[in-house]
Amino acid sequence: MSDIVPRKGMPDPKLGKKKFQERFLGQYQDPVFQPLSAELKKIAAAAWDAYDNGRKSPVTRKAGAGFADPDYDLAVDWIPAREAVAEAQKRHDDSKGPLRILLINASSGSEHTCPGEMSKSYRLVEIAKRIFSAAGKDEVAFQNAPVQIDAYYSTPTQHHNPLELFTTTCAWADGKLTVWESSQFVYGMKNGLAAQLGIEADKIQVVSPYIGGAFGSRGSITQRTAIIAIAAQKLNRPVKLVATRAQGFSIATYRAETRQHLKLAAVRNGKLQSLSHEGWELTSRPDNYMVAGTAATTRLYGCQNVASKVSIVHADRNTPGFMRAPAELPYLFGWRAQWTNWPSRSTWTRSNCVGSTIPGTSRSRAYLIPADL
Repeated sequence: MSDIVPRKGMPDPKLGKKKFQERFLGQYQDPVFQPLSAELKKIAAAAWDAYDNGRKSPVTRKAGAGFADPDYDLAVDWIPAREAVAEAQKRHDDSKGPLRILLINASSGSEHTCPGEMSKSYRLVEIAKRIFSAAGKDEVAFQNAPVQIDAYYSTPTQHHNPLELFTTTCAWADGKLTVWESSQFVYGMKNGLAAQLGIEADKIQVVSPYIGGAFGSRGSITQRTAIIAIAAQKLNRPVKLVATRAQGFSIATYRAETRQHLKLAAVRNGKLQSLSHEGWELTSRPDNYMVAGTAATTRLYGCQNVASKVSIVHADRNTPGFMRAPAELPYLFGWRAQWTNWPSRSTWTRSNCVGSTIPGTSRSRAYLIPADL
């Protein structure tokens, strides 16, 4: 292979003595410096000597221990910069220290220079500073992590509507009420109905020999029971309601639809660094019923930086309720989707190692293992 000859021929940027002194003394054109012209010429001559001889680091000391070459003549003015970098690295590597995000305004412009107003870069940095300060530790940890998941999920409305239709029969006798209705909680129905009707609970008898299909739909009292009881009292005769199949979608409780925003962040070895779960739940106009399943999802995995929030969305619907599986089920959907649907090529699983629990708790440390990392 032939020797490579670098191409040269550009002009030398080094200044001559005359040009150097012109530029140096040009900094002192203000008349206030005229009485010091002789001194400035001496300073200019000394500056030229340093420039011409290339003395970039005139004050040095031996590098000493900790350097590859302890006898190297190290520039003294470089030492504080090195120490500052080392201290910054130490804070960065401290796992127990606070999380940080470095915001840099690289613009030299300001309202103190042309064009007389603050730079756009400064304004953007200030906006970012306010956002991160308000967001809290979880968002800072999320932005710092090399592996991130930021996704939205939704779960639909789910109805029970079992094979057996919803029926209620009420009859009054001697000021006492008898209710025939399938119920998973007859004592709750008895006391709840008493509160609705404004009578004593011992004046109500609930008869429920067979529950039939329920799955949670017959676990709490609904509005129809009190309505049928009042109708029977007004008519002074037993009244029976048999809801149609179509009415079964609105006469009983149901699992409400949700919208969710889930953000996870991990380091390259898979350990969780940040966990944020926000949800929106549908409910009726008058009722504040909600599952608030983030109380469960934020406790399933060990993570130092956690945030959660649930908002109720009131709509023209009947009040939802629990349904068969744990009430938090809709909120766990997003988690399962995160583990199995990592974008691009990765597949994530949970790895539980012996002894991998958070000290003082029963929670497992969460490790997400991507197949391609």
